[in-house]
Amino acid sequence: MFSFNNLRPDAPYWLLWILLGLTTTALAAEPQRLVSRARELAQSPALAAAVVTSRSIDVYASGVPRLGWPGRVDEDDAFHVGSDAKAMLATVIAQEVEAGRLRWDTTIGEVLPEAAVTARPEYRQITITDLLLHRSGLPQLLTLEDLAIVPPLLGTVTEQRRQFSTWALQQPPTAPPGTAALYSNAGYIVAAAVLERTTGQRYESLMQRRLFAPLEIRARFAWPAAQDVRQPWGHAGVDGQLVPVDPRDPAIQVPEWAVPAGHLSLSTGDFAKFVQLHLRGLRGIPTLLQPSTLTQLHTPVGNYAYGWAVVELGDRQISFHEGATGLFYALMIIDAARDVAAVVVANSDGESLPATAMQLALDLMARRTRP
Repeated sequence: MFSFNNLRPDAPYWLLWILLGLTTTALAAEPQRLVSRARELAQSPALAAAVVTSRSIDVYASGVPRLGWPGRVDEDDAFHVGSDAKAMLATVIAQEVEAGRLRWDTTIGEVLPEAAVTARPEYRQITITDLLLHRSGLPQLLTLEDLAIVPPLLGTVTEQRRQFSTWALQQPPTAPPGTAALYSNAGYIVAAAVLERTTGQRYESLMQRRLFAPLEIRARFAWPAAQDVRQPWGHAGVDGQLVPVDPRDPAIQVPEWAVPAGHLSLSTGDFAKFVQLHLRGLRGIPTLLQPSTLTQLHTPVGNYAYGWAVVELGDRQISFHEGATGLFYALMIIDAARDVAAVVVANSDGESLPATAMQLALDLMARRTRP
């Protein structure tokens, strides 16, 4: 069973444990050596990372795009980032809030009245904020198998997302809306439908025009090798061995209407450009959004903000998120107080990757900020 972009639910706690309990032991090692060693520890065919400041991005890569393939990965190769794309959707929604076309407390019924008519009463007052903070109570839909329970959707992809919203709002809530954070891919698909209705444009076009083009990011709403087999393939564990999975395999195809939940691939450097946007905003530097809006995006209720998990360490705030699909793994982390961030990506998703990726990110960040 392939997971679908699920942030590991205990992630804020193991991050806190790592940050408090582990020491950085590799400051003297060169970044490329750190990345190669992390790939070996994680037993991933490929692993890449970038260390980011408000003024710089440095990218390092190690390994092969797929087992049995003679080439080597480089900094231009694309990796799937899974649910880390949720923060990108929240960023574009924030642009609509700044423009006054949406509010953080805009309700679903205000934008999708046709869905609200048949919605369960519990859902009628849920807001954009509830959707983005995973407090809507909507179905979680954490795997591709979960997505298969959704009835057939018709028309254009935009119309299908509105039909999905109608269906999702008719399902029993996983918790009373607004009372608990339960990770929900459905919530982000509905958020995309709200954005599409407000702007009159399809989610993919909005992301390209509002976010990727200004940052000079080349992104694709597909597996990395869907159109170029030389790009990294995801790898799954089969009988204790990693096996490359053909990106054209019907078993791993994500319905187009579900893409906003986190079906996105881009290079490590381009991934770092998005993280740098947030780092700059948190440092008070105007970017595509005002610094106050970026601060809002990193202000949590509990441990979760707008596509970011957040932990407090004294006077420091650490924002991070994982994307994990069973085939690829991605991590992004920001320490704004120290003007440093990092991303780590891999074309596998083994059990050791979260801790290994976090240790690598911390090593790279500490090396950049050491006296």
